[in-house]
Amino acid sequence: MAPLIAFGVIVGISGAALSVDLVRGSALQQSLHMAADAAALAAAARLPDTSAATDVALAYVEKNMPAAQYGRVLDPADVEFGLWDPKTRAFTPQSGTATAVRVTTRLSEQNENAVGTFFAGILGRRSIDVAASAIAGRGGAPCVIALDPAAKGSTTLKTNAAIEATGCGVQVNSTTNAALSISGSSSIDASDVCVGGTVSRANSATTTPEPREHCPGQADPLANLQPPSYSGCDHGLMILKDVVKTLSPGVYCAGIQITGTSDITLAPGTYVLLNGPLMVASTAKLSGENVTIYLKGLLANIDFLDDAQIALTAPTTGDMAGILFFQDRQSHNIHFWAGDSSTNLHGVIYVPGSKLYSSNVNLITPTRACAVLIANALEFDKASGMSIDLTDAKCRAGLPGPYQRGVVLLD
Repeated sequence: MAPLIAFGVIVGISGAALSVDLVRGSALQQSLHMAADAAALAAAARLPDTSAATDVALAYVEKNMPAAQYGRVLDPADVEFGLWDPKTRAFTPQSGTATAVRVTTRLSEQNENAVGTFFAGILGRRSIDVAASAIAGRGGAPCVIALDPAAKGSTTLKTNAAIEATGCGVQVNSTTNAALSISGSSSIDASDVCVGGTVSRANSATTTPEPREHCPGQADPLANLQPPSYSGCDHGLMILKDVVKTLSPGVYCAGIQITGTSDITLAPGTYVLLNGPLMVASTAKLSGENVTIYLKGLLANIDFLDDAQIALTAPTTGDMAGILFFQDRQSHNIHFWAGDSSTNLHGVIYVPGSKLYSSNVNLITPTRACAVLIANALEFDKASGMSIDLTDAKCRAGLPGPYQRGVVLLD
């Protein structure tokens, strides 16, 4: 009977020993996980600069689990860059453009800092390896969105057109064949290119990264944005020809037409255009800071002609923070950025029921602008396009809520 009792005591002691070591290992794994989370978030905020991202990940881990106490917890090789697929929730390492970063922290025999055991050594297990991983990437909604769910070629780029979206994605909701059509040496360079249907791409066209076909649609991120309140008409049709003038916020029934050599400034505030266009003709100028232009009605469209010069920025505070153009959701028009007009726009262009058409050596925004484009459909032709950069925290802070999240943990 005594040997059985002795054996039972040994088994009990061994089980307790393993439990103590497992609890200690679990606590250290939690510390590793917290360090990996912080490092991944910090690294993702530095994308697309992978060198800076690696450096900041190493610095964050050193701060949370210093080498003097824990040994080498993170190797540069364990800071991996790649693509995150939200549909499959899979991370794929790749060189080049990255949308996400994976950080793996370790206490391991390989790193000469495996977790020593107090009691499990009785059973021959003198140390255990512990590791944790975290994946982080850019948060917020895509910054270029074509909402139409059924149009063929709902996003079309032709003849050297280009979309550059740094720190954000391009979304084409249409589920048809050739939902995204890109040809004639055109290009898209974004953190992600998501197409509900398929892509029609000529050999001369390029997309970085490779578009994801049949991916989930994106709900309108600004669907809850309320239009500005207004009443009556402050002005009838306003035609401005060969004048220098500053306009005040208000309701402009039948629109604003700027022609000749006019140089028009919009004072800060909200401009409501009812049943009439915002038209800027060749050689005319329009500028304004902290302005929102609200368009409503059948004829309320944007029409920038050859050689027009446009420089407008959205407000960064208030109900219309970040909103430069806002078209009534029931209005279905075509907005034209034509010819060689010079446009310098910062803010959200939100025309959810309409198509935006741009052509002829004309970037709607300056290079790497703090901007967002949401339309029903998009067409860029003849070296036109957009250049957006949402990597700056100050930029995101001035945009609507869905765009304020810089980076998020993905897994």
